[in-house]
Amino acid sequence: MNPGFVFVLFLLFSSHSATAASPSGTDSTSSYPWQHRLINHEGQSFSLADYNGRTVLYSFFYTGCSSICPTQTYELTRVQQLLPDALKLSVQFVSVSVDPTTDFPETIKAYAQRFGIDFTNWQFSTTRDEHTLRDLLGKMRVQVVEAPESGEIDHSPTLFLVDRSGRIIQRYLSTRIDTQRIAQDIAAADRIFR
Repeated sequence: MNPGFVFVLFLLFSSHSATAASPSGTDSTSSYPWQHRLINHEGQSFSLADYNGRTVLYSFFYTGCSSICPTQTYELTRVQQLLPDALKLSVQFVSVSVDPTTDFPETIKAYAQRFGIDFTNWQFSTTRDEHTLRDLLGKMRVQVVEAPESGEIDHSPTLFLVDRSGRIIQRYLSTRIDTQRIAQDIAAADRIFR
């Protein structure tokens, strides 16, 4: 069976949405399910609701990670590079730190620059508000456990593809990601939910 067809079926019949879609005919920012305020790599406050009407790929990381985060960040740069320029205007990447106690804007910016990130449509972000982070992690079902002995933070290496109305339409749970497939899924989601 054609993988693209399976993906379209998944989008149409998915029961994995963490939230309901906005009512038909409305595009109000207040009905967008992701209202969390974060601080980006430039130290500017922004709301995830700013991306209402855009396809978003979310990832979670922390700069002190020595295992999956660097690999996943590098692979996501490949996904970003695979997208046509026209598509980059309607797609947003958001990487959220799970370690707000040490990941300040200058720290996450330096981390991102190590990978040659194109910040045009990619926000590396953190928050000083633990409630905001806990709420976002809970709604996306990202598990985070800190090992007290080592200080390492174990978190699920999950990526979330969110459509223009804020519905989670695909989860990618893997230590190695298929960059081609994710780029194709982003393009398909942006086309279908335009």
